[in-house]
Amino acid sequence: MWLGVGIVPQAPPTPRRTGNRRILREYTRLVTRRGDPSEPVPPYVADDIDRAILRLLQLDARRPFSAMAAELEVSDQTVARRYQRLRARAGVRVVAVTQPNINTERMSLFRIRVSHDLDTVAANLARRDDTAWVNVVSGPSGLELTVMVYRDRTAHGEFALMKRLSDLPDVVSVTAQSCLHMFFGGPDSLLTKPDVATSAAPTVDETWPHRVPVDLEDPDRRLLAALTVDGRAGVGQLSQASGLSQETVSRRLEMFVRNGILYFDIDFDAELLGLRSSVSLWITVAPSAVDDAGRALATHAEVSFAAATTGSTNLYATAHCTGTDELYRYLTGAAARLPGLRAVETAPLVRSVKRAGRDPLL
Repeated sequence: MWLGVGIVPQAPPTPRRTGNRRILREYTRLVTRRGDPSEPVPPYVADDIDRAILRLLQLDARRPFSAMAAELEVSDQTVARRYQRLRARAGVRVVAVTQPNINTERMSLFRIRVSHDLDTVAANLARRDDTAWVNVVSGPSGLELTVMVYRDRTAHGEFALMKRLSDLPDVVSVTAQSCLHMFFGGPDSLLTKPDVATSAAPTVDETWPHRVPVDLEDPDRRLLAALTVDGRAGVGQLSQASGLSQETVSRRLEMFVRNGILYFDIDFDAELLGLRSSVSLWITVAPSAVDDAGRALATHAEVSFAAATTGSTNLYATAHCTGTDELYRYLTGAAARLPGLRAVETAPLVRSVKRAGRDPLL
């Protein structure tokens, strides 16, 4: 999943010239539909079949449509048609995300207040290769940015970026919290969680990130770059992009996943699942309760990301609800019952500038 998801539906992406006429027809229908052209396009909401397809993709992004069809007991054509519709109408993307090397890189949460021209600062951060996601939230003093950053553990890493941001005339303040332990996120997603009504806990990979040091050569980097654009690209396309043979591409893909170099994620807007109220949560619990509280957050159906952090608060989470009433019930219910809870600060998500993958949502 993508690490942090916005709530405002994005404009339909202009489809690439892939030859897929169905995507082009769907896109044309959206932008040329009858009625007032100024009327906003209603957000697409996934039905049960769409959700099942998305879940299967999150579990195995490169699974053939025929295998998904057999599991869902529908036709191959139904799965292919639904997938193309999710891409065209909801902007869903399957992308490969490279995992941080925990031996050399640090994952940090930046919180940035900007006096004006916030959009320019957000866009510049979104274009960086070392930002995982960039969100605009409504903080106590107005709009601000929350940014997840992967930086190397040197003087040229996290602290250099923090100083560079602090020197910008439009930036009022910058805080950085190192993520000490991730309880939920990365290859885990809202799509892999049970329904709210069920009590079963989600399956969480407690060893993540578990990247094994591997020397990458230029063809490997070209292969990874192609997968960040389209995680379901065919072996032939990946062979052409990387300059490797198809057999080598298949072997390298298997090795990348086995050694934790990458994982596949489904990039989608939470509103696709009917989740229209999303918030960032900065949580303070007793130091002795951090692990228990973090594990509890990971089981909450509303939470898409949870991590222990340094700083004045010791937990950070992103939560998504169907509306403000459900958000109120979550904050006064499951969130309020976290072990050792002392304080919670909430900041509603306004929009997402960058989600999973390297392409900013500009």
